[in-house]
Amino acid sequence: FWLGIDVPGYATIVAGMMFLSGVQLMSIGLLSEYVARIYDEVKQRPLYLVAGRSGQGLAEPAEHRSGLPTTHPAP
Repeated sequence: FWLGIDVPGYATIVAGMMFLSGVQLMSIGLLSEYVARIYDEVKQRPLYLVAGRSGQGLAEPAEHRSGLPTTHPAP
């Protein structure tokens, strides 16, 4: 191309690469929209609801903690 040598199929390969790059960028855009909507949905929920459904629970206040380690049963 730059040296003046015509390569058959060069334009087709470049057009195909541009098309596939566009498909990739559109897919990344759709995925980011999906993740952004999930983030907005979770951000508006109260902490106790998110912690309760994830099974983590809320942390105890500092005055209720004992210095002893706690054991949790395996799920």
